[in-house]
Amino acid sequence: MAYERAPHGVTVNAICPGMTATGRYDTMHDVLGDLAPPRKPPAAMSPELTARIPARRRATSEEIASAAVYLASEGAAYVNGAALPVVGGWLA
Repeated sequence: MAYERAPHGVTVNAICPGMTATGRYDTMHDVLGDLAPPRKPPAAMSPELTARIPARRRATSEEIASAAVYLASEGAAYVNGAALPVVGGWLA
């Protein structure tokens, strides 16, 4: 798509988010109550897994959104066909 749309001034990129702290797990229990699975944090929230991320934390939703804002900005006008990992160094 990036190749096909480039002559028309359209850029096509992807954001590849890593583990992100969203509050979704807590919200699920607030909404579903007893119907929700037992309150056991998902494996992605384990301290052992978070410790493997060089940044030593999960991303915030604002950090993922900032990547989208960048790709939509004039500053990224020549960025086309890119996959932007927002992973706190996980791929380093």
